[in-house]
Amino acid sequence: MKETRLLVPASIHQQMIDQCRDSLPFEGCGLLSGVGEHVRHLWPLPNEARSDKRFFVSERYVEAAIQKAAEQKDDILAIYHSHPTTSAKPSSYDILQHTDAQVYMVIVSFKNSAPDVKGYRIINQQSNSIPVHVVEDEKPSPFESK
Repeated sequence: MKETRLLVPASIHQQMIDQCRDSLPFEGCGLLSGVGEHVRHLWPLPNEARSDKRFFVSERYVEAAIQKAAEQKDDILAIYHSHPTTSAKPSSYDILQHTDAQVYMVIVSFKNSAPDVKGYRIINQQSNSIPVHVVEDEKPSPFESK
């Protein structure tokens, strides 16, 4: 069982917020991948529903992102999406559509002037809050080859 928190590098956290903001007035969405509790990559996805109340992504886009994450030796850690005008709490629709208890849900809310980012684990259609910690970006080791 994974840790019940996410550690998100500051640059990825900002990319997620920026992508969701750029999607306004519609919900933005995508996947976060990494190892354990550490997010390493962000995979933006198109919201084909073009709605401010829900998102939909075709299987082909999701599969392509999962494949790219696998090539990075990452697991899918979370699905993220935004709430353009409501708080960062899962809606009943969000909970109903979230079928994998091993994958977290991250919501970016633009209800207030500052974006609000919250994480959840959805188990048996119940949402449980999990911490989303913004951490410093990792510096590459001087010994790693480029």
